[in-house]
Amino acid sequence: RDLEVAILVPAGKSYSSEVDLPTIKLLAPQVEMAHEEALKGDMLRAMTLNGIIYCASLGYDPKPAVVALKSGALAAGLSGKGPAFVAVGDDLGEVVGAWNDLGGEIIRTRVNNDGSRVVE
Repeated sequence: RDLEVAILVPAGKSYSSEVDLPTIKLLAPQVEMAHEEALKGDMLRAMTLNGIIYCASLGYDPKPAVVALKSGALAAGLSGKGPAFVAVGDDLGEVVGAWNDLGGEIIRTRVNNDGSRVVE
């Protein structure tokens, strides 16, 4: 499936010292649920669940993910340990429009379904 990807890169930075380890441990069972969804092949659900869980664990406002989902994204959430958010969908024009109101840089690209290869 040829999906579009949008990445919202906020102006701020995040530092690993701000990680709330007790909250991460508390939410570990929910992260495991996201992992199980991925193993079942439901990558979009896993991505959203994992992204929202890590917002709570790392102290990020999930608003960019929620805005993306309301704007038609199939999945959205925090990217890695943040501060960037990512959204995936068939057409993310509305998501990008809504994210423009949040500030930061928006990168648009597509999912790579070809896998990795060596370029010489």
